[in-house]
Amino acid sequence: MPNSKDKRWKDCSRIAEAKRIFSRVNGVEFRDNYQGFDFVGDIDNFINKEQVNVHMYMYESDPPHYELTQNYLVNGSDKQFNILFINDGINAHIMYISDVEALTGFRYCNICHKQAFRI
Repeated sequence: MPNSKDKRWKDCSRIAEAKRIFSRVNGVEFRDNYQGFDFVGDIDNFINKEQVNVHMYMYESDPPHYELTQNYLVNGSDKQFNILFINDGINAHIMYISDVEALTGFRYCNICHKQAFRI
């Protein structure tokens, strides 16, 4: 998916692309009764099928900031996918992050994706 402000996707295009990825990863067409992505059970399959590195961020409230909490890496892959994990104690949600620097206020190292520099 595009990762810059000049390449925004329309909602219908974003949904169509998500359905294509779902079909590619799970080997079946998307169904309306799909119960959702089980992060613990499905993340390894997603990473291996898509050959993508996933970087997970969480919001911490004391003091308020966003923090890189987990890196799921595939050797030899340059594709990056950034997600924000939000958990209110009852429900958990995962959202795609299109601009990590704007969200966090930090620039992360392009090599290790662990070292952060305030911008």
